[in-house]
Amino acid sequence: RRVKVDEFIRVGVVSGLRQLLEFGLFHGDPHPGNIFALDDGRIAYVDFGNVAEISEKNKQVLIDAVVHAVNKDYVEMAGDFSRLGFLSEETDIGPIVPALEQIWTDSLGKSLSEFNFRNVTGKFNELVYQYPIRIPERFSLVIRTLLIQEGICITLEPEFRFLEVAYPYVAKRLLTDSGLRNRLTQVLFKDEEFQWERLSNLLELAQYGNL
Repeated sequence: RRVKVDEFIRVGVVSGLRQLLEFGLFHGDPHPGNIFALDDGRIAYVDFGNVAEISEKNKQVLIDAVVHAVNKDYVEMAGDFSRLGFLSEETDIGPIVPALEQIWTDSLGKSLSEFNFRNVTGKFNELVYQYPIRIPERFSLVIRTLLIQEGICITLEPEFRFLEVAYPYVAKRLLTDSGLRNRLTQVLFKDEEFQWERLSNLLELAQYGNL
């Protein structure tokens, strides 16, 4: 049976995102031997010896981080790292903000199609030696899982780009999930002013991947 590669990749990436951002319980070792393509288009995971949980608070912060990345709000991105435990509460995030901006703009390039998650993590690892950044054990597993997923996708489709699936998924959730209404309000308002450009970005992204 021939597998529709594009659909297999999309379902796999969305599955991983849902595990992290909706269910808070994710498979920590999604290598090719642990994933099967089913006849009906779904995928199946096996071998649950490496499974971890993400708290409700951290799920919300991860969604915030994606939104802040979309909006290029680097101050809030730095704050997200602090809230996720990468920085202590006492750390001055001021010097880290321009470093994050540099990493993100270099990695994103001119469009989503130029983004590579492995490149971002490589550059972020360099910051660990320059700033008081620690990587919580749970998020080491999250990063490893995302890298495995991206590796599988790029092997199957060299032109695959993670954000082309991740951004539309998060945008659609913000626009349709009643549980994220407060998050949506935070996204669309800044300094008590409605941000029309941000709404336009969300609507465009929600349609981008036809999820």
